Amino acid sequence: MWSFSFRDRVFDIAGEDFKVVKQLTEEDDEELGQRKVQAIAKRLDQKYLLKIRYQLDPKDCDLDDPKEILEFSEQDFCHEAELTQLLSTHGYGPRYHNHETQNQPEWMPFPGGYLEFIVMD
Repeated sequence: MWSFSFRDRVFDIAGEDFKVVKQLTEEDDEELGQRKVQAIAKRLDQKYLLKIRYQLDPKDCDLDDPKEILEFSEQDFCHEAELTQLLSTHGYGPRYHNHETQNQPEWMPFPGGYLEFIVMD
């Protein structure tokens, strides 16, 4: 059972619609006040691996400096996206497709908080 399920949700990522068909993992990162999810998504007839990160409400997390943690989280995501892209160009891991940061919609745990995607195929 997931704390928050993405199954059957559709996300517009960089102008492409991805529908989550299966959630694979869910991990809370208490130091960064976020949750990380891996899921299988479909676009047209092709399957993709989505890495999803989303911010949890800082009031519910024991964060020393929420602003500093937010800046670190942004850098961490950018580094992960860059690394995924670099490894992919050298034939390692799933092939990088795209990445994007959005604001969480109203139906998510912390509306307005960050919602980040790395898309691979």
